[in-house]
Amino acid sequence: MIYTKVISIGLLSALLLNGCTKTDRTMPEESNQQLHNKSATAETQDTTMEGLDLPVEFQTLLRQEMRQIEKGMKHLLTDLVRGRPNQAERMAQRIHNSFILKQQLSKQELKQLIKLLPDEFVRRDRIFHKQAKQLAEASKENNFQKSAKIYGQMVNGCVGCHSRFAAERFPKMNRPSN
Repeated sequence: MIYTKVISIGLLSALLLNGCTKTDRTMPEESNQQLHNKSATAETQDTTMEGLDLPVEFQTLLRQEMRQIEKGMKHLLTDLVRGRPNQAERMAQRIHNSFILKQQLSKQELKQLIKLLPDEFVRRDRIFHKQAKQLAEASKENNFQKSAKIYGQMVNGCVGCHSRFAAERFPKMNRPSN
């Protein structure tokens, strides 16, 4: 019960702080050329991902996927708390399908990336995308309790992965709570 309240308060705070009332409900789809152009002009600061020793091109694509997922999660929360199962289903499915890395890389590049990624990262990523598909199915069934539970699991997955692989980028993640 306390766990649910903490997640609910945390999610509500994130919703309010991040302004999830925007009407833009799209997760951008970009061409291969656009992604490579962005790769070439990637930010020079923060060029390594903690715990992930990846070439800059892979880092850029991974960050783009994370930003799209973050945006989708915000919209998904709004859909769930407003009782919009059709929109929640569509957004959860888009999150499930948001494999930018898989879509934008050749088979050879994808194999190279998978070799570079720690097994734990790959495992967490697969679980997250599987949960997004489960959430889409629960939303399709209008099962908001199940959808909310899965959403919480997805958020916990994000926090766990960021704590493990992006602690320098999100330093407060590893601080003990007061």
